Amino acid sequence: IWNEPDIMEFCPKSIRVEDYVNLVQQTVPVIRQTDPEAKVVIGGVSNTRFGGYGYLMRLLQNGELMPLVDGISFHPNYGASPEYEDYVDYYDNYAEMIREFMDTAESHGFQGEYRADEITYRTSENAMGDQPWTYSVIASNKYFLRAVLTHLSLGIPSGLGMPYAVTPILCTVLDGAQSGTLNYRVENTTGADVQALSFTLPDGSALLAVWSEDSVKDFDQGVVGTILIQGIQAGRVTAIDLLHGVEQELVSEVQPGNLIIEGLIIKDYPLLIKLWDPES
Repeated sequence: IWNEPDIMEFCPKSIRVEDYVNLVQQTVPVIRQTDPEAKVVIGGVSNTRFGGYGYLMRLLQNGELMPLVDGISFHPNYGASPEYEDYVDYYDNYAEMIREFMDTAESHGFQGEYRADEITYRTSENAMGDQPWTYSVIASNKYFLRAVLTHLSLGIPSGLGMPYAVTPILCTVLDGAQSGTLNYRVENTTGADVQALSFTLPDGSALLAVWSEDSVKDFDQGVVGTILIQGIQAGRVTAIDLLHGVEQELVSEVQPGNLIIEGLIIKDYPLLIKLWDPES
């Protein structure tokens, strides 16, 4: 119901919060009567670093509104990266902010799904005057990969704000993926800030996404790391390069029930470690 109602200086988008709540309350019964199977999504707020955050929080805190709807949408990650000083705190604390959204909504009666729509990392070719945060094509795709996996780890599907070359690869590799519960440790000798997230696939295999959280480069040499996954054995271990669309078998070792991968080059974009037929 509506798109970016929080942009107050952009008519005809803008709707005051109280009017938006009234709109939803009057519209939902009509939709339910017309099509009982329809899913009603609200929010669609703009950049959650700016006005979209406060607007959405006011909706999520409404105990009359939250039980009425099936979905909550928001537009995140507009250019957010460690490269822009104004965005560093937002980028570093993004997952916590989303957990706050979810906790707030569910504590006020929401039982539906979330959507991270319009994930946008613009390049110079599609820059907009009010969005000066632009990247090379390679960097744009790298940051998009990070964003999709971060949302997926929270159980949230991602939407596109622009075309990305890596989208077909993501759709193929992550089809049916859900947040996982691998017990892992990632070590590196450089002290790089390494992010790791685990997932499961419908065929029973497990995935561990790893990347360095530094600002991305077009040609990143990576850092060498060791991954230890506790309580897991796997018949086969491969690494899937989501940027280039290639898969390579990895050398791994099992020591008393723990899987160890040494000498892995961790890049500034997600690599997926796939554990085929894992046994715990």
